[in-house]
Amino acid sequence: MRSAAAFLALLLCLYWTRAQGESGGVRENDITQTEVQSEILDVKATSDQTNITPDIWAELKELRYMVIQHSLELRKMEQENTDLEARLNTTENMVEELKRENTVLEARMNDSENLVKELQRENIDLEARLNTAENVVEELKRENTDVKSKSDERGVKRSI
Repeated sequence: MRSAAAFLALLLCLYWTRAQGESGGVRENDITQTEVQSEILDVKATSDQTNITPDIWAELKELRYMVIQHSLELRKMEQENTDLEARLNTTENMVEELKRENTVLEARMNDSENLVKELQRENIDLEARLNTAENVVEELKRENTDVKSKSDERGVKRSI
């Protein structure tokens, strides 16, 4: 805010000095340049201040230079902002793609888990069938040995 007020004050002073130059100088009714500056800046003119003449052109050049610098910085920041927005959009697209992939992988994982549970149930059934079959085989082996031993006994009795 202060810099804007100072800038306006400098512009008014510049306008005033140009107007004085075109009119051929200061007349009795005119206010002097230092008095205008003092009024704008709320400073009372003293005898020491009447001899001070600010270099308005130098100040204007400095202000112009600052404006150019700020314009360049603004352009640079706008370019950086554009680059960051592009990167953000790319990242957001990647996140969406990864979410879709994650959904597909979760579905596949659920299918695999269900298949594993089904295979475990089948395995339990097959183990039960295997145990039953082993028991039948053992029983048949016992019956077979019993039959052999009885037939051997009959064969021994016949030979006697």
